[in-house]
Amino acid sequence: IREIFSMKGNMDVRVGKFLFRQIEFDAVQTNVQLIPGLIKINRLNTQAMKGNLQTTGLIEFTPDNSLNLKLDVTAVNLDIPTIFKQCENFGQTTLTDKHLKGTVSTGISLDASWKNYKILDTKSLSSIIDFSIKNGELINFEPLRAASKFIRMEELQDIKFSDLSNTIKISNERIDVPEFEIKSTAL
Repeated sequence: IREIFSMKGNMDVRVGKFLFRQIEFDAVQTNVQLIPGLIKINRLNTQAMKGNLQTTGLIEFTPDNSLNLKLDVTAVNLDIPTIFKQCENFGQTTLTDKHLKGTVSTGISLDASWKNYKILDTKSLSSIIDFSIKNGELINFEPLRAASKFIRMEELQDIKFSDLSNTIKISNERIDVPEFEIKSTAL
């Protein structure tokens, strides 16, 4: 791969619609700089999941066949049910796009490496994720029926949340989620 990316130059790319599995990206615009062994994403803007995404970053192909990725991503007003639906509910069936409403905005700084271009080095993975969720709702979520002994069932059908925000940190194979308060119509 490193030999393939031994080119130099700048590319401006515009794509009307781009699909990756079920994820749809519209109006993709990017400026990419190619340096031998390195791809620099100077800017990437797109509309996705009913919101907007902006990215800058580096992809480095090292002489020892590793891939290093450093990205800064800003997402504004992504629709949470659309995220779940287009990401195939993240491979699970308990909490799906049908149970959720709301939007999320986030800033993500990601640093990761892959050995032999395909094996994630979990020790190298680090990220800071600032997020805020607005107009969050949990709708007809079956596992909450167990709480109906303590809370009226009607209150558990459609739970609305106050706006949430927090910062999650990932490093040293550990995920840190600081304590934060969740206010809802049910509790």
